[in-house]
Amino acid sequence: MANEIIMLIHATMGSGAILASTWLLIELFHAKDSNIQRIKIASIITNVFVWLSYILGGWYYVYEYSTVDKYIIKGSTELGFTGSLWEFAHGFFTESKEHFFFLGIVIALYVLLLAYRTSFVTDKKSRQTMMVLVAILLVGGLVLEGFGAIMAMGVRLGMVPG
Repeated sequence: MANEIIMLIHATMGSGAILASTWLLIELFHAKDSNIQRIKIASIITNVFVWLSYILGGWYYVYEYSTVDKYIIKGSTELGFTGSLWEFAHGFFTESKEHFFFLGIVIALYVLLLAYRTSFVTDKKSRQTMMVLVAILLVGGLVLEGFGAIMAMGVRLGMVPG
């Protein structure tokens, strides 16, 4: 049961990162002196959610997914299940997710640095750079949430008693 809770919190943190990125992007569209502090706070919150999602998802992947779920999803029948019909859920989606996620961490940290180290209100290029990076975080977060759902379905489809 603890594993399911970890995965729910992982997905919730990912959703929180998407919401925080949305807030940050909206604030950047209307960047002015009066909302500089909100932009900095939104960039911190985005990073907190991204990092918590990374830590929880990484822990689950190393200690749980790699030991049981991976073999179910890949079609192993050794555990008494029929084997998943969605082997591609691991072959493409898990492998892609674990590599794409690192890009999100780097982008989130870079956005945080830009929020604190540039004058994005007066510097149009800095603001545009931040907006593009936050949009990548936002779309990437949605894609990763979808990948996670496909992975979870791959495991579920493989847990039919054999």
